[in-house]
Amino acid sequence: MIYSLVITAVENQVNPYMYFMYVLEKMKDMDLNNQETIRELLPYSKKLPDYTKILSKREIKQILKQNDMG
Repeated sequence: MIYSLVITAVENQVNPYMYFMYVLEKMKDMDLNNQETIRELLPYSKKLPDYTKILSKREIKQILKQNDMG
């Protein structure tokens, strides 16, 4: 199951490491019997935060410029 989530995350342009960090943090405060809230945590969910997304080199450079780091 974990491998399937990793592959689905990559296919949906989600960073697997950041995705699992987010999911594990959210799960501790959730009702795991509610299927809708669980669906919101799946790798293809539109409700995942931006920081879980895989960034291109250009996007990383833009963020670094904005923060005066690059």
